[in-house]
Amino acid sequence: MRGNKQRRFTDEFKREAVRLTMTSGRSVERVANDLGIAKSTLSRWRSEHDQTDLLEGPHEDVAKELARLRKENDILRQEREILKRAEFPVARLCEVLEVSQSGYFAWKNRPASERQCKDMVLLAHIRERFRLSRETYGSPRMHADLTEDGIFAGRHRIARLMRD
Repeated sequence: MRGNKQRRFTDEFKREAVRLTMTSGRSVERVANDLGIAKSTLSRWRSEHDQTDLLEGPHEDVAKELARLRKENDILRQEREILKRAEFPVARLCEVLEVSQSGYFAWKNRPASERQCKDMVLLAHIRERFRLSRETYGSPRMHADLTEDGIFAGRHRIARLMRD
């Protein structure tokens, strides 16, 4: 079975294809068939064009300028809300944070590292000792107590885990 190789198109080709859909009077499906590309691809190019066109510069047309400002306002509001709570689509979050979606999902699905696993075990010991001390031990005393029991970790690492 032969693998599908993804075709690459130049920005000029994309712009021309979008221009054809807007000025020729033909449907998106017909233009896509004539150019030998998928209808969904051409539709995506057109929506991307509409987004970028809408966000570019002040427009002479008052209605278009109002639409651009509303869209810009919506984007800014979403970016502000993202800082408050993350209840937005992953695609939008990745766009704002300037990371790829595939990179985000690779990070999310990655198993815990060896250090993270050891930190979780150490944190369980710290919490138990902290509870037994009636929540009075600070990191220097916690470090000494853990070392006495044969659990070796740096004082700064213990302090970090206690802060978190």
